[in-house]
Amino acid sequence: MPYPARLTLVNTIARDEATIEVEFLPNRVAHGFQLTCIATHDDKTQTRLTRSLDSVPLAGGRRSYVFELPKPPRALHVGLIVDGVSIHSWRWESFASFGASLRLAALEVNHEHETCVRNLHEGSGRAFEQSVALAFHLAGFSPGWYGLTGKEADLVVFPDYGRFALVVECTQGGTDIVKKLKNLAVRTQVLQGRLDGTAVGVLVCQRASDLRTQSVQEEASRDAVALLTPEDCVRMVERATRGASTYEILRSLEERVPRNGPMAAMGQWSRAGSPPR
Repeated sequence: MPYPARLTLVNTIARDEATIEVEFLPNRVAHGFQLTCIATHDDKTQTRLTRSLDSVPLAGGRRSYVFELPKPPRALHVGLIVDGVSIHSWRWESFASFGASLRLAALEVNHEHETCVRNLHEGSGRAFEQSVALAFHLAGFSPGWYGLTGKEADLVVFPDYGRFALVVECTQGGTDIVKKLKNLAVRTQVLQGRLDGTAVGVLVCQRASDLRTQSVQEEASRDAVALLTPEDCVRMVERATRGASTYEILRSLEERVPRNGPMAAMGQWSRAGSPPR
């Protein structure tokens, strides 16, 4: 690293703030450190912020700085300036600005949007599974449809960062949901054993009332399985089109894990939800 500091690219972008990390070399003190942040919003207005970094650590190391934003950013350009000279820059563009909108546009070109939503709520078998897979795809994930034989999980879904996977079971509902949760837990553990990473379980059920029974809540809590409805899938896509990252969506899915009993497996979500680096 030829300069006294650099942007580490370990940055977190939220709806109302941007956290930027800077790494400083030890014993390379320079005065006049500044961070500049230019945020472009959906309405094409811009917010320009500058922050002087007065407390530079002499021992070196990393330090994070927070920029508060007046509204969600569509794109960011961050610059690190030392003694008036720009030495490093980083650009971020929200998923909504290209990925989600492009995927949704491709769906709408083929007039499949309404069909997807209808199959989420009313479809059976493969039509339902395909619509759940499509919802994850539109939200920025990479879903694999493995439910052809009925012996494996319906879907295995991969975020756009990290070494982990969501093992997804799709069901219309009924009296066998507890059994499906037990099978999902076994399939998740099997995949976990094959991964150099982490696997967590997700069950998508068309009948929300079937997810509220005590037995289902306790079983899902025990194995830290997120319980989703078709409405949750639709909201997931809507969040992505507003700029939510797969990391932020994972955090919202974690909130769908019941807290109604022993939660020995909950740590899996913590390992799965590390911010992108």
